[in-house]
Amino acid sequence: MPDRKEHGTVEHRVCGAHIELHPAHLAALRVIPGDLPEAGPGELHGALRCALEADHSGRHYGLARSLPMDSPGEVWACWSGGRQPSGAISLPDCAALNPADPDEACVLFNEHAGEHSWALADPEEDALRSQLGLF
Repeated sequence: MPDRKEHGTVEHRVCGAHIELHPAHLAALRVIPGDLPEAGPGELHGALRCALEADHSGRHYGLARSLPMDSPGEVWACWSGGRQPSGAISLPDCAALNPADPDEACVLFNEHAGEHSWALADPEEDALRSQLGLF
C-alpha cells in the first residue's frame, strides 16, 4: 500500500519481493536460443527483486538478464511466492518517458502493472546507495 508523505502526497513503493535463482536457471539464462550471444559479465542477475509497484496482483517480475542496448527489451523472470520461476520471458521495454524529465525512461517492461519506475520509491535501493556513497 502506498505510504503518506509529510505533505499529504502518496508515495508509491516498489514491491521488492526477493528470490535467488537456482544455478540451473542461471545456466539456462546464459544461453538463450535465437540470435543472442552468450551472456557476458554483468548481464545475468541471480538475486532478483520484484520491480513492480507494491501490492500488485499476480506474479512478481524481476530482471533476470540484461540484453544488448540494441535489443528491444530485457529478459524477466516471474514467480509466485518464494517458488523458483518456471521460466523467463523476453519482454519489450516500456516506452513511457517521465513527463518531468523526458530523458528518463521507465526501466520496466511494456504494459507492466502499476506506476512507472520513476514514480516508485525503493527504500532498500536508497539505503544501499547511501551506504556506498552514491547519493
